[in-house]
Amino acid sequence: MYWAMTTITTVGFGDITPETDGERIYCILAMVVGGSFYGYVIGMFASLVSTKDANLRNYNERIALVQAWLDYHSELPRKLVRRVRRHYKTLLTDRTAMDDSEILEELSPELRLEVSKTIVNDDVRYNLLFEDLPSTALALLIPILQTTSVEAHELVVGENEPGVAMFIIVSGHANISVLGDAAVKRSLGPGDSWGEEVVLGLEQRYDYTVTATSKMTLHMIPEKAFFDCFMTWPDMVENMRANYLKRRKDLSATSVNNFNDQKHVRKSIYPDNTQSVSHLKDIQDHLDELQSGVDTILEWTTQGHEDL
Repeated sequence: MYWAMTTITTVGFGDITPETDGERIYCILAMVVGGSFYGYVIGMFASLVSTKDANLRNYNERIALVQAWLDYHSELPRKLVRRVRRHYKTLLTDRTAMDDSEILEELSPELRLEVSKTIVNDDVRYNLLFEDLPSTALALLIPILQTTSVEAHELVVGENEPGVAMFIIVSGHANISVLGDAAVKRSLGPGDSWGEEVVLGLEQRYDYTVTATSKMTLHMIPEKAFFDCFMTWPDMVENMRANYLKRRKDLSATSVNNFNDQKHVRKSIYPDNTQSVSHLKDIQDHLDELQSGVDTILEWTTQGHEDL
């Protein structure tokens, strides 16, 4: 037993040695079998470690590519570089190694429908635009549904900008300014959406401005992808158009009075908030600088640990 263990583990202290040709041949075979077994065990553990978290490996690879791109474009300001890096870190953290669309494209139609009904987000499932639509419509949305993130105080869409997509808030809050009056705003939260008129072909431009008031995660449905997806389902498009027009009619019945009330309240309570907004932006800039410093220290620490 002692000799077998020293041979298999390739330790070989040498205190037990073969003396005849038969014993030497036997030891050679034992060493080959022991070395092969040892290599197999090491390889198996290495494979388990490398595939344990494919999502993390994919995240690190994508971040490395983004960093290489940022290094190449040295003309970008440091503050903008930090914002791009932070955006991708947030975006890739919640993303799987394979997109949902890649998996769904390889499934059978029945299996694709069942999986889509299960994984579709509730903010999409219960959006008023898709009310009373069959499960098939939701299944069609999954491959074209994109997820993005927005930092606080960032402009999401601007008034009179070309419409490119519909947005659904997953987390966070925003303000929507309509009627061409920036002082008249309505708060948006998880489940709220805008841009329906764009994907439905009713408008070509946004007639409002949406600005994030906190860090947000958004689902985005691109206009072109929506058109390509539902071009063979005109009845579904008509149902969604009817849902949108009904919702817009209900909102228009109360929106003017509500906006006027909000405007009056803001003017009476906050006569001039320009200075406060300026202070908030300064604080946000300082926080960005602090976050950049922390990220740099963590990257140095990680790199030093890998070198060791």
